[in-house]
Amino acid sequence: MVPSSLLFVAVICLLNMRLASAAVWPTKPVQGTKYTVGKCGMIEWKNTPNAPRCEGPVVIDLHVANGPYLATVGEYDLSDKKAEFCPPDDLHYRGSKYVFLFYCNNSPKPVYTHDFTIRGTTPFSKYSAAFANNTEAMSPGSTSISTSSTTTLSQFSQPASSSTSSPFLASTTSTVSADSFDDNRRNYNSARKNGIDMEKLKFRLVFIAWPALVGISMAL
Repeated sequence: MVPSSLLFVAVICLLNMRLASAAVWPTKPVQGTKYTVGKCGMIEWKNTPNAPRCEGPVVIDLHVANGPYLATVGEYDLSDKKAEFCPPDDLHYRGSKYVFLFYCNNSPKPVYTHDFTIRGTTPFSKYSAAFANNTEAMSPGSTSISTSSTTTLSQFSQPASSSTSSPFLASTTSTVSADSFDDNRRNYNSARKNGIDMEKLKFRLVFIAWPALVGISMAL
């Protein structure tokens, strides 16, 4: 039988391994939070010993809820536990609901905040309608193309190729197509889908199954 002292040491080692990397858990925005264009608000989070773990700095991106990337808010240290979010008035927001995604160095999947709204934005549907009207106005044989709506659509931001510490950076990609809604980062939306959460599974093994085995072995 394994000595109880050795089992105790093993449990402590496992706990230390588990707590070596804290988890990032967004606490703001919450459901119903509203930000306003031109005014600064706060993004807040806390570190917990639970999954999912996060190592190194965290990059916060702004996305349309269940939709495309818009801009990078910035890169922050986990110990900061808060960041300032100042929605600019020159960013085309595309939707009515938005979400922040927290990206950690050690995980390919982001952590999502609650959906929130941004007041003072122009709905994406208005840009789409303007683009459609200008397209219909062009004659089939016309060689000149109005650039007004194209300029508007070209200002839509695409995902940045790397994280940055500068606050709220949007990329400067000059063209936008329907495929831009399916960028690489949008694939990470699978984090919201139902499935096996390996972090939760490991958490249960360490904190539930293992102590139970220790108790049984000590009883024997």
